[in-house]
Amino acid sequence: MSKRKNVIRIGDKVKIINPEVYLRTGYPLTTDMIKESHITDEQRHLLDKLMETTGNRKCILYGNNINFEYEKLEHVFSTIVLKSKGFGGNERKVHTETKPEYQDRIGTVMSKRYVKVGTYNSGHSHQGYYDEYPEYEPPYLSYEKTVIIYNVSIGERDTIFNDYIEFPQSSVEKIVPTLLLQEDIPNINYNFANWD
Repeated sequence: MSKRKNVIRIGDKVKIINPEVYLRTGYPLTTDMIKESHITDEQRHLLDKLMETTGNRKCILYGNNINFEYEKLEHVFSTIVLKSKGFGGNERKVHTETKPEYQDRIGTVMSKRYVKVGTYNSGHSHQGYYDEYPEYEPPYLSYEKTVIIYNVSIGERDTIFNDYIEFPQSSVEKIVPTLLLQEDIPNINYNFANWD
């Protein structure tokens, strides 16, 4: 086990120095963003017409009209749109949201995990230099970095009622407990031989 003092381990106390709460790791666009902003009313109407041709009806679940097949179809359609837009770019990064109420709060690290960020480069194949067989280079991340995501329990005591929030490593700082130094302890000489 590493003896470095700046390494944050599970069970350590940390201070939130930058209230950037972790949301996700990935490319700029997601299927949910496409569903909300890029699918037009005309496209939704066409999806409804497509569902009507199959004779599919809505399922009532807990008082809500939910059509699971329509949601699957909408997800597939938004995935197609997402791929056509190139996922919004080739930079894979950590996406966060600012929550000022967590500024300077103290919590306990409950778990940690690692995510990779960088720039996506697609794979390709080319003719081999020494032989006639094609060579393939798989996709990879250039400028790859590893970011640690800490799951922090924020509250007075470590209970299930605390907020369990994820923060990237740039948002937390380890609290090092202060130790009493030898010169801080008063020098008291006890002479037990003279006690009666």
